[in-house]
Amino acid sequence: MVNFISKVFFEALPVKYKGLLDICDLAVTAETLAIELERVFIYALTWSVGGLLEIEDRMKFTEYIITTAGNNKTALPTMQVNIFLLYFQLDVSTLSLVIYLNLESSIHF
Repeated sequence: MVNFISKVFFEALPVKYKGLLDICDLAVTAETLAIELERVFIYALTWSVGGLLEIEDRMKFTEYIITTAGNNKTALPTMQVNIFLLYFQLDVSTLSLVIYLNLESSIHF
């Protein structure tokens, strides 16, 4: 086991990005950095937990996140009625949650 742990491994293929935070231009100030990291967390939480939910439960999940945020909604996107958090993606250039789905042409189940 010790021999396996001490082995040096090399990448078989070059990896352009190692992670989301490697490609983001994070803020310098602590307050702005906290908001940006909260947006990254909301995005990750939405797709890791909310993506597993059925359609009816996605709205409940979105409402729970909004309710839990309370008065501190600076990291949340501007929400319209009946829009799930799953309709948003993280724009890595601005680290903001932007809507990515054309709602007029989307299929609702």
